[in-house]
Amino acid sequence: MNPGPSDDLVMLLSTDWFLPYWFVLGIGAEDERKVCVKEGCRKIVKQIMSGAREYWHVSFSEERISETHFNAEVCLRKVSSK
Repeated sequence: MNPGPSDDLVMLLSTDWFLPYWFVLGIGAEDERKVCVKEGCRKIVKQIMSGAREYWHVSFSEERISETHFNAEVCLRKVSSK
């Protein structure tokens, strides 16, 4: 199964360098909320990698991809409700 945009988006939002460029994706948020999303995405990236040294060695099972998508939605909802 193709991981779709979930993996790419989570990895991008987890980086420090991309924080000032969220507007490119149409994401507007206060810095405090951006940092919360970034930290949440970093946790998700650790789950994606789950011990793999390189991204292409991670599991691309439907279960893992669905879990990543679900966790990303939970992270974004949590921040938007603050």
